[in-house]
Amino acid sequence: TCAIPICKRLKAQSTGPFTDYHDLESVVAALQKIAAEHGDIAVLEVIGRSVEGRPIHALRISDDASVVDPEEPGMVIVGCHHAREWISVEVPLYFAEYLVDNYLRDGDVTRLINNAEIWIVPVLNPDGLVYTQTDRFWRKNRRDNGDDTFGVDPNRNYPIGFGDDAGSSSVTSSQKYRGPEPFSEPETQAIRDLMDGSSGRTFDVSLSYHSFGQLVLYPNNYTVEPVENVAFYDDIASTMAGLINQEHTDDASDDASDYGYGQSSQSLYLA
Repeated sequence: TCAIPICKRLKAQSTGPFTDYHDLESVVAALQKIAAEHGDIAVLEVIGRSVEGRPIHALRISDDASVVDPEEPGMVIVGCHHAREWISVEVPLYFAEYLVDNYLRDGDVTRLINNAEIWIVPVLNPDGLVYTQTDRFWRKNRRDNGDDTFGVDPNRNYPIGFGDDAGSSSVTSSQKYRGPEPFSEPETQAIRDLMDGSSGRTFDVSLSYHSFGQLVLYPNNYTVEPVENVAFYDDIASTMAGLINQEHTDDASDDASDYGYGQSSQSLYLA
């Protein structure tokens, strides 16, 4: 059984024009449309700005979106730490549209929105996403490092385990360059400021989408030592992977496309 009360799979159905990848402009337009058409349950906020000054948008979804309710469980879903991982934009955006389109129509969705506050940040790295329109495999943000190199890996810019060369790099030209210090980048500062609790809002669930391998990963990334409540994480991750495989695995395949799960440092690599 799942360790969290809402763990049924979302029903497979279309919810809007997801026929091609969204660029930044169309992501923002989609978020603005959701907020305009579902203003009772969805509010669009700017939680920060990128290195190049672009707004970082967050869509807040709850049964009374006009106020932040710290009494409700909080959930934050983030996409596009890494610019080239375009599908990591689509999944949070699709989830946002699915929720608002199915509120008061689907019991699971209605219970989730009535009993929780969901924040969705489809594009944490807007500068990088824009830059991938001309340099498709660009990964980092667009920080000018002052030495003819550009970019910090936002996913290596958080403080836990910062500075370990096994999972990041101090070399500015590296794809895994962690930056000069934790939270040196405005993109990660935006997540920090959203989640630090200063507004009274704390979060029970944080889910970050990426697109490398078929894996549901949980902490910790910087060490192979297990977290204290590893059984809790393992239960959630195994349930998520199982539901994905139940819906999407090709019975004729050799299971190579099945989702696995586990502690990030052991199932993937140190980071």
